[in-house]
Amino acid sequence: SGQAAEGGDGMSEPIRVMHFADTHFGVEQYGRLDPATGMHSRLEDFRDTLLEAIGMALNRGVQLAVFAGDAYKSRDPSQTHQREFARCLRELTGQGVPVVLLTGNHDMPNVRGRANALEIYRTLGVQGVEILSQPDVRIVQTAGGPVQIAALPYLMRGIQLAKEELEGKDADEVRQALVERYGQWIRDLAARCDTTLPTILLGHFWVSSARLSTWQQGYLSTTEPQVQVSEAANDAFDYVALGHIHRHQDLNRGAYPTVVYAGSPIQIDFGEREEPKGFVMVNLVRG
Repeated sequence: SGQAAEGGDGMSEPIRVMHFADTHFGVEQYGRLDPATGMHSRLEDFRDTLLEAIGMALNRGVQLAVFAGDAYKSRDPSQTHQREFARCLRELTGQGVPVVLLTGNHDMPNVRGRANALEIYRTLGVQGVEILSQPDVRIVQTAGGPVQIAALPYLMRGIQLAKEELEGKDADEVRQALVERYGQWIRDLAARCDTTLPTILLGHFWVSSARLSTWQQGYLSTTEPQVQVSEAANDAFDYVALGHIHRHQDLNRGAYPTVVYAGSPIQIDFGEREEPKGFVMVNLVRG
């Protein structure tokens, strides 16, 4: 289902944005191989759900799609997983809707220098798709006008912290060092933003007040860095589009800016059967 986040002062036409995340193509619980297609039935489920979501967004006049990370279950997705995800994105780009893809922890290699799971789009120069795998500020042109994207992908410990920063630290101290690094990056990105443009902070990280999905409660480590919502809710941003936590939620309800986890588009296991799944449609206006 699409969730609407309304805002703005009514002075300009809103830009229609689709915010989605955590598609995790490659999850295979409770499925089987489909003899007619040779594909796993769960891959077909995940693809068909994403195609349905994209169709809903197109029917609502979407002008920009932002993906907040974790396209695949594996850091090394199969060619089939990559093909089916690309097929979904083509539904957007084929209609002239630009797509911004942020790398999540499942998209990132463990070793510095190796390609991430989304990098093929950049290498091939796929028209209408932009990959953000480093903290950065980009301006994306849409049919409704320019949108500024402040990108904060998942920060890998071994890449973000130098060896000397890790020496002699226990797990809790390392976690706190990463929390501080997230805060530094958010403040740096906010300072670099053009305050006249509608702006999205697109992030893949854990905000401390977020409720985990049932499936994630069994594997997300308490040693993972958790960012305070007050840090993410910098007023340089008009909307904070998050991925990583699979449960849809607004963490700054009634305040500015809205801080939202889109959640995953489809249930991963039976523990999530009561959790609403989908994507978010946003009316984006500066201020």
